[in-house]
Amino acid sequence: MHRNIISSLHRINQVTGLLMNYLRSLREKKFERQLKQISTFDFTSDWTTYNYSNWEQWFTRYRNAPNLRILEIGSFEGRSAVWFLQNVLTHPTAQLVCVDPMPWPVNPPRPRFMHNISLTGKAGQVTLIQERSEIALLQLPPASFDIIYIDGAHEAINVLADGIYSWELLKVGGLMLFDDYLWEPDQPVHARCQGAIDLLLKHFGDRKTVLYTGYQVLIRKDTE
Repeated sequence: MHRNIISSLHRINQVTGLLMNYLRSLREKKFERQLKQISTFDFTSDWTTYNYSNWEQWFTRYRNAPNLRILEIGSFEGRSAVWFLQNVLTHPTAQLVCVDPMPWPVNPPRPRFMHNISLTGKAGQVTLIQERSEIALLQLPPASFDIIYIDGAHEAINVLADGIYSWELLKVGGLMLFDDYLWEPDQPVHARCQGAIDLLLKHFGDRKTVLYTGYQVLIRKDTE
């Protein structure tokens, strides 16, 4: 009897999951139709523009570089992705890979992300991997990115995993940028980024150079 109950609950969960995915798909398609009527970028929040002055100093020297590859972990509605496309990934062979599961059941960000990317005219240079980073990063080839921007899940365990996996994906001489180093300082260590980033910096040791520490942390990979 217990097995039958468990089996029934499992089937109910499967059906519920399928139904939720179907309803989310309907909402996304409806929203996509609405966005087609908009000819400007559309964002609901801004956690990015205050970084632009630093980014210009750090990244615009890569502008027009052929075959440049940037990995972004955590893309939301695409505001930072748009900046990279407009200011750094300007060569037609440059590529941006965005990793974000976009799990929001209400107002999912994917339609806005796709809309905003399309307005750059460079959608063909963007790959969206809609998967959790600990799964997606294992599918990418090692030493294949020049710049990696880590702004995904903020739990310490997630930041640690993203940093460890990303190190293997970063070319020697490449740059790795962590966001939200000083985010929510009153939260427990396990619930924020700072402690995890500190552990990563210690782990990378003399294989890296710290180029900047503030609300964001920028490092260069000097050796494997």
